[in-house]
Amino acid sequence: MISRAKPWAAFSLLALIGNTLAFASGSFICQEPGGKRLIQIDGKDISKPGGKILIYIDGNDLLVGDIHAKATLVVDDDDVRPSPSGLKIAVFDGDNIRHGARVNGKVLINYHHPDLCPTSSANRIYPLKGPN
Repeated sequence: MISRAKPWAAFSLLALIGNTLAFASGSFICQEPGGKRLIQIDGKDISKPGGKILIYIDGNDLLVGDIHAKATLVVDDDDVRPSPSGLKIAVFDGDNIRHGARVNGKVLINYHHPDLCPTSSANRIYPLKGPN
């Protein structure tokens, strides 16, 4: 059974990377260093390499599938919410994205360019290729 937190972790990860690279072109999340490109981040668009836009970054809003869609998540410097006034579902704590409303929540992902890791002390799960 897939945890309910995993889809939010994926969106949070893309939010963190997308906001970090919002105006960088040609960045990729890869399967391994120099390996298959899994996700492309090109300006404000997040897609499969060469594919249609999956997520569009509109300021602090993440729009899924269509640049005119309603925001799926709202991301700011401190947290991720389903709406501007919604409950915090994740918080940014340095290089970590943590589950819940507090910085003592479980680490969902650690981003330290160019590595994506489950925690700051764990081995890399995906490398990021592109500008930092």
